[in-house]
Amino acid sequence: MPTRYSLRELRQEHLNSLVKVGGVVTRRGGVWPMLKWVRFDCQKCGQVLGPFTQEGEGEIKVGHCFNCQSRMKPLLF
Repeated sequence: MPTRYSLRELRQEHLNSLVKVGGVVTRRGGVWPMLKWVRFDCQKCGQVLGPFTQEGEGEIKVGHCFNCQSRMKPLLF
């Protein structure tokens, strides 16, 4: 990212864009997941689990496919 902005230079046109800013972190808050839905697809046999609704701070995890017992990869959306 070649252009660096100060916080005072940020405008509406920078929304939903990746920008580079300089500064010093003096305080931070907690991190909350923004995940709304998750679906698990087995890369080996094609089994699909979900989509599941992500609610609260708990994270939905499926480690292995119920069909072929291989690892499942989450598709986040």
